[in-house]
Amino acid sequence: MVDIKQQTAHHRTPENPVDRIRASYQSMCRAVNGGWSAMAASVSLSKDGLENRIYERKGQSVDVHLAMQMQANSNTTLFAEAVAAE
Repeated sequence: MVDIKQQTAHHRTPENPVDRIRASYQSMCRAVNGGWSAMAASVSLSKDGLENRIYERKGQSVDVHLAMQMQANSNTTLFAEAVAAE
């Protein structure tokens, strides 16, 4: 498992809960070998589709099931840690 502090060492941890959760999505994408494209493929989305959900474009969002899939695929606990920080 990758620790959130290790994964975000060069990034400031956001204070806002929504930003903290979004940062966990971004970090999980970076944690996967192949980055965003590989993460998108692993959850059966296009890279644009994943980005639209993470950045909440066009009324889309990441649901808990997708976030849990991303966490499992990235072999991290980043989403759980972001939620637990609430």
